[in-house]
Amino acid sequence: MERVVVAAREDGLRCRVRAGDHEFVVDEPASVGGTDQGPQPTDLLLGAVASCFTIAISYCAAKRGLSPEPVQVEVTGTYDGPMFRSITISASVGGLTPDELATVTAAAERVCYVTNTLRGSPTVVVRSAPAHPAPRPHDDRPHDEQPHDGAGGGGRSDTNARPGA
Repeated sequence: MERVVVAAREDGLRCRVRAGDHEFVVDEPASVGGTDQGPQPTDLLLGAVASCFTIAISYCAAKRGLSPEPVQVEVTGTYDGPMFRSITISASVGGLTPDELATVTAAAERVCYVTNTLRGSPTVVVRSAPAHPAPRPHDDRPHDEQPHDGAGGGGRSDTNARPGA
């Protein structure tokens, strides 16, 4: 089974992301050229770890007939160049005995998709392809009055033209 998430740049560094029926904005802070209109990608990565582990704890506790309250997970990423060197998960869980908490936490570690993915070092494949240009608005001016794109011959392709000619 595959999951597909699509991001499209809207303006500057801001992207709109579609995941299933959900959409959200991702951006960078102004200090690096963004507009800070959404969380930055690395925050989403840490948020994915935190939310997945919170869900995993809740799920594993419920499977054992336990009702922990509250459940809060804090995740800290330590940068090392263009990646995180380490990610630390700190879970604060109430309503469980120390033994129940240890059992539930160990089970959550086994079922958390996000932490399992990060630990497993998945193969990352990057593919790129030219995008189709956005359609140009219709121009009603006669052909000889339309601006040309510099390709020679008013936008027509000249197969005999040399580069730089």
